[in-house]
Amino acid sequence: IPYSTLVIDGVGFAGYILEKLGSQYNDYHSNRMNQLTPHIPFYFEFTYIDFHNLMRMEIELLQNQYKFNLVVMFDGKNRQYKSSTVLSRKTQTNNKYNNLYNYCQAYREDPARAQQRRINEYPWPSLIVQQAEDTCRCLNLAVIHCPGEADQDIAVYCAQNSLGVGSNVGTSASVDTDCYCYSGDSDFAVMRDCAFIEFGTLKLLQMQIPNIYENQMVVTVAVAGDSNVHGGLGSGSGVVLSDSQSLPTTPTTPHTITTTTSERVYKRSTISANIFGLPHESLFVELCILLGNDFTTPLESKKLLVEGFPLLKQHPFPDISESRNKDYHIRAIAKWVVQAHDLINSNRGHPKIDSMVDRNTGYYTILACKNRAVQDLVRYSRDFYELVPGLLERYPVDAP
Repeated sequence: IPYSTLVIDGVGFAGYILEKLGSQYNDYHSNRMNQLTPHIPFYFEFTYIDFHNLMRMEIELLQNQYKFNLVVMFDGKNRQYKSSTVLSRKTQTNNKYNNLYNYCQAYREDPARAQQRRINEYPWPSLIVQQAEDTCRCLNLAVIHCPGEADQDIAVYCAQNSLGVGSNVGTSASVDTDCYCYSGDSDFAVMRDCAFIEFGTLKLLQMQIPNIYENQMVVTVAVAGDSNVHGGLGSGSGVVLSDSQSLPTTPTTPHTITTTTSERVYKRSTISANIFGLPHESLFVELCILLGNDFTTPLESKKLLVEGFPLLKQHPFPDISESRNKDYHIRAIAKWVVQAHDLINSNRGHPKIDSMVDRNTGYYTILACKNRAVQDLVRYSRDFYELVPGLLERYPVDAP
């Protein structure tokens, strides 16, 4: 990962810094000698200078210790198919202002009984995103303003500027062209060819390099496809030392290097195959649309299914109404996705089946609906995740 490009979700990063600042504030107060002393919410002690200083420290950590080249992308004003989500978030914001108002009322009546809340239960300070942009400019970072939401632009930038995680192994290409998305938004795990690292999961890893032998002899080695190739120890690809050769006996002192790693780098190809056992990435996209995103969450899952299509009646949608955990729900729907996919593939040539070929991937889709509005939401979701260009031109923009 070191010397790669890290593309940061600017608005998400502002929220990450704000919550981290709130945690530091709470830790400070919880460690005070007098635990019973009531304190006002972090919201009132917050200053933009505090935010700027912590964000600067995080950015310098990414640059100087983790060795990333940074690009920061911020959302624009245009939104598509998110009116329901925007309305829901406005309701959440109003509830957060109510939390703040109620705390103020309770604190005025009896400070000792006022209920303190987490920072994410209060509204964001009004100029926090602007402050994040100004901090980035102050640190001379590359800042990109997107016309709409930055999510797809970030994923496209990563896909176009990356060799692909692990694809540079065994090649002469430099790893500094690898590119990762840094965000807290799980949508990036569904984006095509986008390597996604979650906020706060980066760390430095120390690696001990084995003994390096001095006075290496020139030896004859056998390389696949060649014979009698001469070179130093370890040269070439697929090197095999002959039995008669021996290693030099003068090792240098072992040494340790520090490199950057992440607990997880998410890519949808890995998630779809290794976690859900799906035969193709496009089915992972279908699964995520069924589970709900910012565009399809307001819809009932069953409305996204093929309505009145008799073949799929052999595999009815799983009943997830029982009280089970979220993991059970996801895996039950994933199992249904695979069954539906197998059924569709076994009936290729059927007119209705052939009409369900996805125009972008060439694979059969399991989601369709007679409702035109629902069709548009599903189609937009697919194009969004497949990084199809020109969404602002091809789909309507939400009213302000």
